[in-house]
Amino acid sequence: MSQSPLALGPAISNPLQVILQKFLRLYLFVAIPAVFWIGVAGLLGALRLGRTADTGYVFMSPGVAGLLVCTAACLHRARSTRRHTRPWVLAAATLLLSAWLADHQVANWHGERDAFLGIALIVGGFAVLLASRFKPEQGGELTPTYGRASIALTLVGTFASVMGSYLMVERDLVQGQHYVQARAEFVGHTLKISFDQPIGSIQRMADRWKSMGGRSADKFVRQEFRSHIRDMPSIVRFSLIGEDGGVGTNVHVDTLGDDLESLLKSEMAFWAFLDSVHKSGEAGMSAPGLVPGKPQIAFVAAPLGNPDADWSGAVVATVDLTVLVEDAFTDEPPCCFVANGNNVPFFRSANTIGTPAVAIARDSFQFPRVFPFEVTFWKEKLPGEVGMSSYPVWVLVIGLLFTFFSNASQRLAQLALHRARLLQERALQDPLTGLPNRRKLRRMLQVAFNEMDSECDLAPAQTRHTRLQTHPQTQDSPGAVVDLRPSLVFIDMQGLRLINDSLGHELGDRLIVKVAARLKRLLDESYEQMGLAQPPLLARVDAGEFVVFLRKTNDEVLTILAEAIMNVLATPVSVDGHELTVSASIGISSAQGRLSDPMQLVREADLALLAAKQRGTRAWAQYNEAMGAQAALRMELAHRLKSALVEGELSMVYQPLIDVRSGQIKGMEALVRWKHPEYGFISPAQFIPMAEESGQIVELTNWTLWQACSVSPGMRADGGSAIVPVAVNISPVYFQRDDFVDQIRHVLKKTGVDPDQLQIEITEGVLLKEQQQAVTKLTELRRMGVVISLDDFGTGYSSLSYLKNLPIDKVKLDRSFVVDVTTSEADAELVRGVIEIVHNLNMVVVIEGVETAEQASLLSLLGSDLFQGYLFSRPLTACDMQALIRNCCDFRQVFDH
Repeated sequence: MSQSPLALGPAISNPLQVILQKFLRLYLFVAIPAVFWIGVAGLLGALRLGRTADTGYVFMSPGVAGLLVCTAACLHRARSTRRHTRPWVLAAATLLLSAWLADHQVANWHGERDAFLGIALIVGGFAVLLASRFKPEQGGELTPTYGRASIALTLVGTFASVMGSYLMVERDLVQGQHYVQARAEFVGHTLKISFDQPIGSIQRMADRWKSMGGRSADKFVRQEFRSHIRDMPSIVRFSLIGEDGGVGTNVHVDTLGDDLESLLKSEMAFWAFLDSVHKSGEAGMSAPGLVPGKPQIAFVAAPLGNPDADWSGAVVATVDLTVLVEDAFTDEPPCCFVANGNNVPFFRSANTIGTPAVAIARDSFQFPRVFPFEVTFWKEKLPGEVGMSSYPVWVLVIGLLFTFFSNASQRLAQLALHRARLLQERALQDPLTGLPNRRKLRRMLQVAFNEMDSECDLAPAQTRHTRLQTHPQTQDSPGAVVDLRPSLVFIDMQGLRLINDSLGHELGDRLIVKVAARLKRLLDESYEQMGLAQPPLLARVDAGEFVVFLRKTNDEVLTILAEAIMNVLATPVSVDGHELTVSASIGISSAQGRLSDPMQLVREADLALLAAKQRGTRAWAQYNEAMGAQAALRMELAHRLKSALVEGELSMVYQPLIDVRSGQIKGMEALVRWKHPEYGFISPAQFIPMAEESGQIVELTNWTLWQACSVSPGMRADGGSAIVPVAVNISPVYFQRDDFVDQIRHVLKKTGVDPDQLQIEITEGVLLKEQQQAVTKLTELRRMGVVISLDDFGTGYSSLSYLKNLPIDKVKLDRSFVVDVTTSEADAELVRGVIEIVHNLNMVVVIEGVETAEQASLLSLLGSDLFQGYLFSRPLTACDMQALIRNCCDFRQVFDH
């Protein structure tokens, strides 16, 4: 089942999803301190900025800020624990939801302050979502390891972003408050002038009438009333109240419906206002009829009599408060006037109606002869008005994004560096065992030899011919000076190939791992007992090949170590229920003087290993100069072999196969000889393996086929009526070619040789790999008439198992069966048994390596069919072989007596 990219559970093989998971974890890593610092900024804002004029908070309520801080703490706890994360995530989600609800129920949020909480809610909400997707039971890791640089970058980046944005908000709010407060005072002064105008005008009117000795004619009064109404738009009505308290002359242009008569009859507060005006002798203003939903009007009254006299009437002007204060609000922030008492607003800016706003300033005014009132300024998010700009929000958002992507880029750089280091380490490390590989071995050898060269340069001149001189006490010569040299032990596991072929490479790999662990444990536990200052270096350089490097040691220690290694590897190893036993061949080399290339020590140990293999299993050999000379010769011969065919250095010889019953030649084997112009004849046992290693064996085998088939028609017996078949050895490399059968067919066709005159000799090596394909090729050759012979029988691991299923005509017993056949009853019985088995399978038995008459006589009694060996003839040239065939010799006289 596919997994969501948001699921922070087990690793996903898709590289893009892996990268996405890392970015999501990084988001969580940045989001938690961001939410925390926003909460801290909220607490700081509540402390420094306080509340607004309408009982809200200027920046953030402490309750909401505390909820954000607690949310961040819960998320951090969920992120830092590997178990029981769900309760902390649930707590964080609950706190975050509470903060969102408090936004609507507790705090008074408006304008850009909403953005701060909104950003905190979005960032925190997504962090809660990511944390809830974490599945510890699936092995996910919510807390990847971050370095100190990443932690510092995250903390500093989020702190700077939040606090920088907050300081911009605080600056804007404080400046806005100061500005609005100053404007409030200015508006108050302007309002005083606006209120003084109708009061002063009516006062002057009343004073003029009093100076004239009383009220003027009604016509004159009305004319003066209309003149004042025309000059002062805020006055919508003039009324004259007589001595009896009734309304006399009345002039109005309003439609406000002030109902002055009703006030005079029912409102005691209005009469109290008129009485206070009479007693003071000065005009005053009152608004006794202010109620929500009705016209906002006030009354300006001036007495017509002296304060000491009885009531003699008053002039009353009805004032439209809205018109009166409108001029004071030109180009001012939206505000609202609220009268004291029942707090009924008598003026509100049109822009504030239906617009989200928050009160940011308030001022109270008490003018003489005017009712007290209060001015409240409301901040709105309208273009060009006083308040916060959107820059702080952008600073916060961009700062958080910058912190995230800076951290991401740093994280990617760290991951890239870690991946590069890991790849570099893997390039120097064996992936199976974890040991150093050949490349790492080269580097470590170079470092070790450089250090030893430095030590040698610092040593006294008389001791510079050696690497280091020390004085270990030995039993043979106490106090003798022993030369300690850097040495290398090359180990090759024997039997690994058979295990891989029979039980599989996976089991073979597990065997290698266990063997490597045994070797490592041996070196770690025994180096002090061998007098070494530190454990030797163990490296794996090939499938079953290990190298041990000892920086300072001697021959005695190397001998002890080689024996210990062979004993350890000889102990059976249990792998998947199989008790496996392997052996070891070991080559040892020690540095003599300075080495220009430390890997020369490895090459020398490898040559010593080849010598050890020639001695048999569980053997070791130490490098000497003769091995180096032999290796140089082999390299020279391998290079010379390339041109040997062209320059005619190779030739063919033939050795006859003798019929045991008739003593006649019934076949011959084609053999290659190489005469080197400098070294003379080179043994086939020497150059054939070189040809197989270099791949030249294909060309050499092809040349042998052509040469043998070319001379075959001339090899006639029985008076020239019968051609003697020729046998050609086919190498496994040549046999495994896809065109092998076609090539045989092509050679036979071109040379005119009948298929039954050609014998193909193969070894068990062609059957070790792709046995079914080998059987198919051999079957096709037999159908053509080619005779198939199994060569070197008995030298492999399970030769008898091949005989039953393979299309074979002849079985050629190896010369190792013949050597002791006359002196060992066991060998004789073994040969007898093999011959009987082969005969029961209807195959012909060929015995090679027959060199004495006693061997031939006994082998003939045991049932052999054909003989080959020096007893009858050494390999001959084609001409000599033709002569031998024409003579029709009877070889029975050699052994039948």
